[in-house]
Amino acid sequence: MILLTLLGCLRGPVDHLTTQRVVPAALRVPDVDRVCRTGGALGYALVAVPRRTPHEALVIADTTAALCDEESARALELEALLHRREGRIEAVRDAMEAGRRVRRRAALRHASAFAHTTARWDWIGESCGRVKRDDQLTFLVGLMAGTLAMLDDKATGSEVGVPLDTLARVGRAARCVDSATWWEVPATFEAAAWTLVPGDAPEGVDPWDAIQEAARKGSAGGVRLGWALVAVLASNAGREAIVRTALAESEASFASTPAPADWALLDAFAHDLLQHEADMLGIREQGYRPAGLTLPEPSPLPAPAPTDDPFAEPTDDPFAEEP
Repeated sequence: MILLTLLGCLRGPVDHLTTQRVVPAALRVPDVDRVCRTGGALGYALVAVPRRTPHEALVIADTTAALCDEESARALELEALLHRREGRIEAVRDAMEAGRRVRRRAALRHASAFAHTTARWDWIGESCGRVKRDDQLTFLVGLMAGTLAMLDDKATGSEVGVPLDTLARVGRAARCVDSATWWEVPATFEAAAWTLVPGDAPEGVDPWDAIQEAARKGSAGGVRLGWALVAVLASNAGREAIVRTALAESEASFASTPAPADWALLDAFAHDLLQHEADMLGIREQGYRPAGLTLPEPSPLPAPAPTDDPFAEPTDDPFAEEP
């Protein structure tokens, strides 16, 4: 109520306050759970302000609110996998249905964030207009929302109906900001579209090589969102070797390179996505979550001692003398 009152009393645009003050502060907090709950509360306050729609502010509010749903959906997915290992079919079905419902809510929120993105920058997907330097982070969050909307909707069987051209639009829009300035995240978004839209990549470019190269450059600067996207896309495509590469390289990056201050929240979100993929692999192979992002190599069985005779007659007398 206090937040709503303050926003209603503002003389200046709500977008300016949110993108210049609230957004930078929120993105410096490496606590996804805390920020996603704040995003949900902020969204309700913003839509109640009786002035022009604050599109940029709602991009952030809807995207961060959806992160809570993403977290719940991942937990339910792991729960279903554990039940499957135990042969509890009814529990598997229940967890999967609960997860589908949460994914649907996440898809709706991400789709709303992307809709606000395209309302603010109405040229997205068609051409490249100007994105002011101070607005570029919000712009990229909106492109991330479009990508996640498509992936979440796909997980529900396309219940929400996110337009099929969303990823292609995201990929084209990603070219409109300098990729090197933003730790190659735009290049990752563009290559992500290539992996999912057949024939969209330039001739002679392997989409999976391109997205891994962009992720590798980004992680060198402490931004692992690219590797998180690689892991999710590769997992959906059944490319386990690429998932393992993403986990190993991102774990090394986390250990050696801190995230830039303005990227702390999104880097924490990236870690959550990567940890989920590691947990899925760990539960499938070992029945439990790994301690880190990568799974230990299975221990080889010990070789038989040279003096052991595999054809010797068994004896019940442990004290029998050797012949």
